[in-house]
Amino acid sequence: MNYGYEASLVKRVVNQLVASLVGGAYQDNILPPQVILSQKYDVSRTIMREALSVLISRRMLDVRPKTGTRIRPARKWFVMDPEVAEWRLRVAPDPDGVARLLEFRVLVDLPAAALAATRANRHQRIAINAAFQRLVHANPSEATIDG
Repeated sequence: MNYGYEASLVKRVVNQLVASLVGGAYQDNILPPQVILSQKYDVSRTIMREALSVLISRRMLDVRPKTGTRIRPARKWFVMDPEVAEWRLRVAPDPDGVARLLEFRVLVDLPAAALAATRANRHQRIAINAAFQRLVHANPSEATIDG
């Protein structure tokens, strides 16, 4: 079995599913059964199950007996995952949500960066400094979500 190929196939399906979720392709926020999704995306049920598991783990989907797989509201998605944060912004740009996320990141990222710097070896400190210099000299108009 080629695990690299399978992983990239799952990732492709995840990206296609997200595009459909973000684009509002599913009425009443309910996904069709796995067998139909597998046919639609031309993959095995195993690959589809893995792709759906990724979205479930990121709190984007909710599976319940007798009601099927539902798309959760974007505000409930797991935004600590950078991909999910980007996907959520595609669905519903939410200035208040972005402000709260930035506040949280300031609270967490700064102490984490300080801790990393104090525990880093010489080569890691050089890399941290280089990243900091890129940040200092970055042009905000060229910034993207994925770096």
